[in-house]
Amino acid sequence: MGTVKGCINENCIARQKKTCYKKTDEFCSKCGNKLSYVCADCFKQLPDDSQKYCITCAAKRKDTKDTVKNAVGKIGGGVFAVGGIVLSAGKVVADVIRKK
Repeated sequence: MGTVKGCINENCIARQKKTCYKKTDEFCSKCGNKLSYVCADCFKQLPDDSQKYCITCAAKRKDTKDTVKNAVGKIGGGVFAVGGIVLSAGKVVADVIRKK
């Protein structure tokens, strides 16, 4: 799932730089505190390794994804409509050329 372990000590330089550790690491290499699972975006402590993002960051990511999907859908619909108009005009032009 790509879970992230990090130091939760506010004064630690690894926390400030948002340094990620391997799942097998147990202690921070900078301050020696026990590592915890943290949100991949904001570095808030998570209860376990079942999630990659906290509730807030997961909601933000979902909203962004939905916004992009809606924008792409509208653009796709516009392209489809323009394509239909161009296709219709092309048929008219082809008919005119055949008649001559």
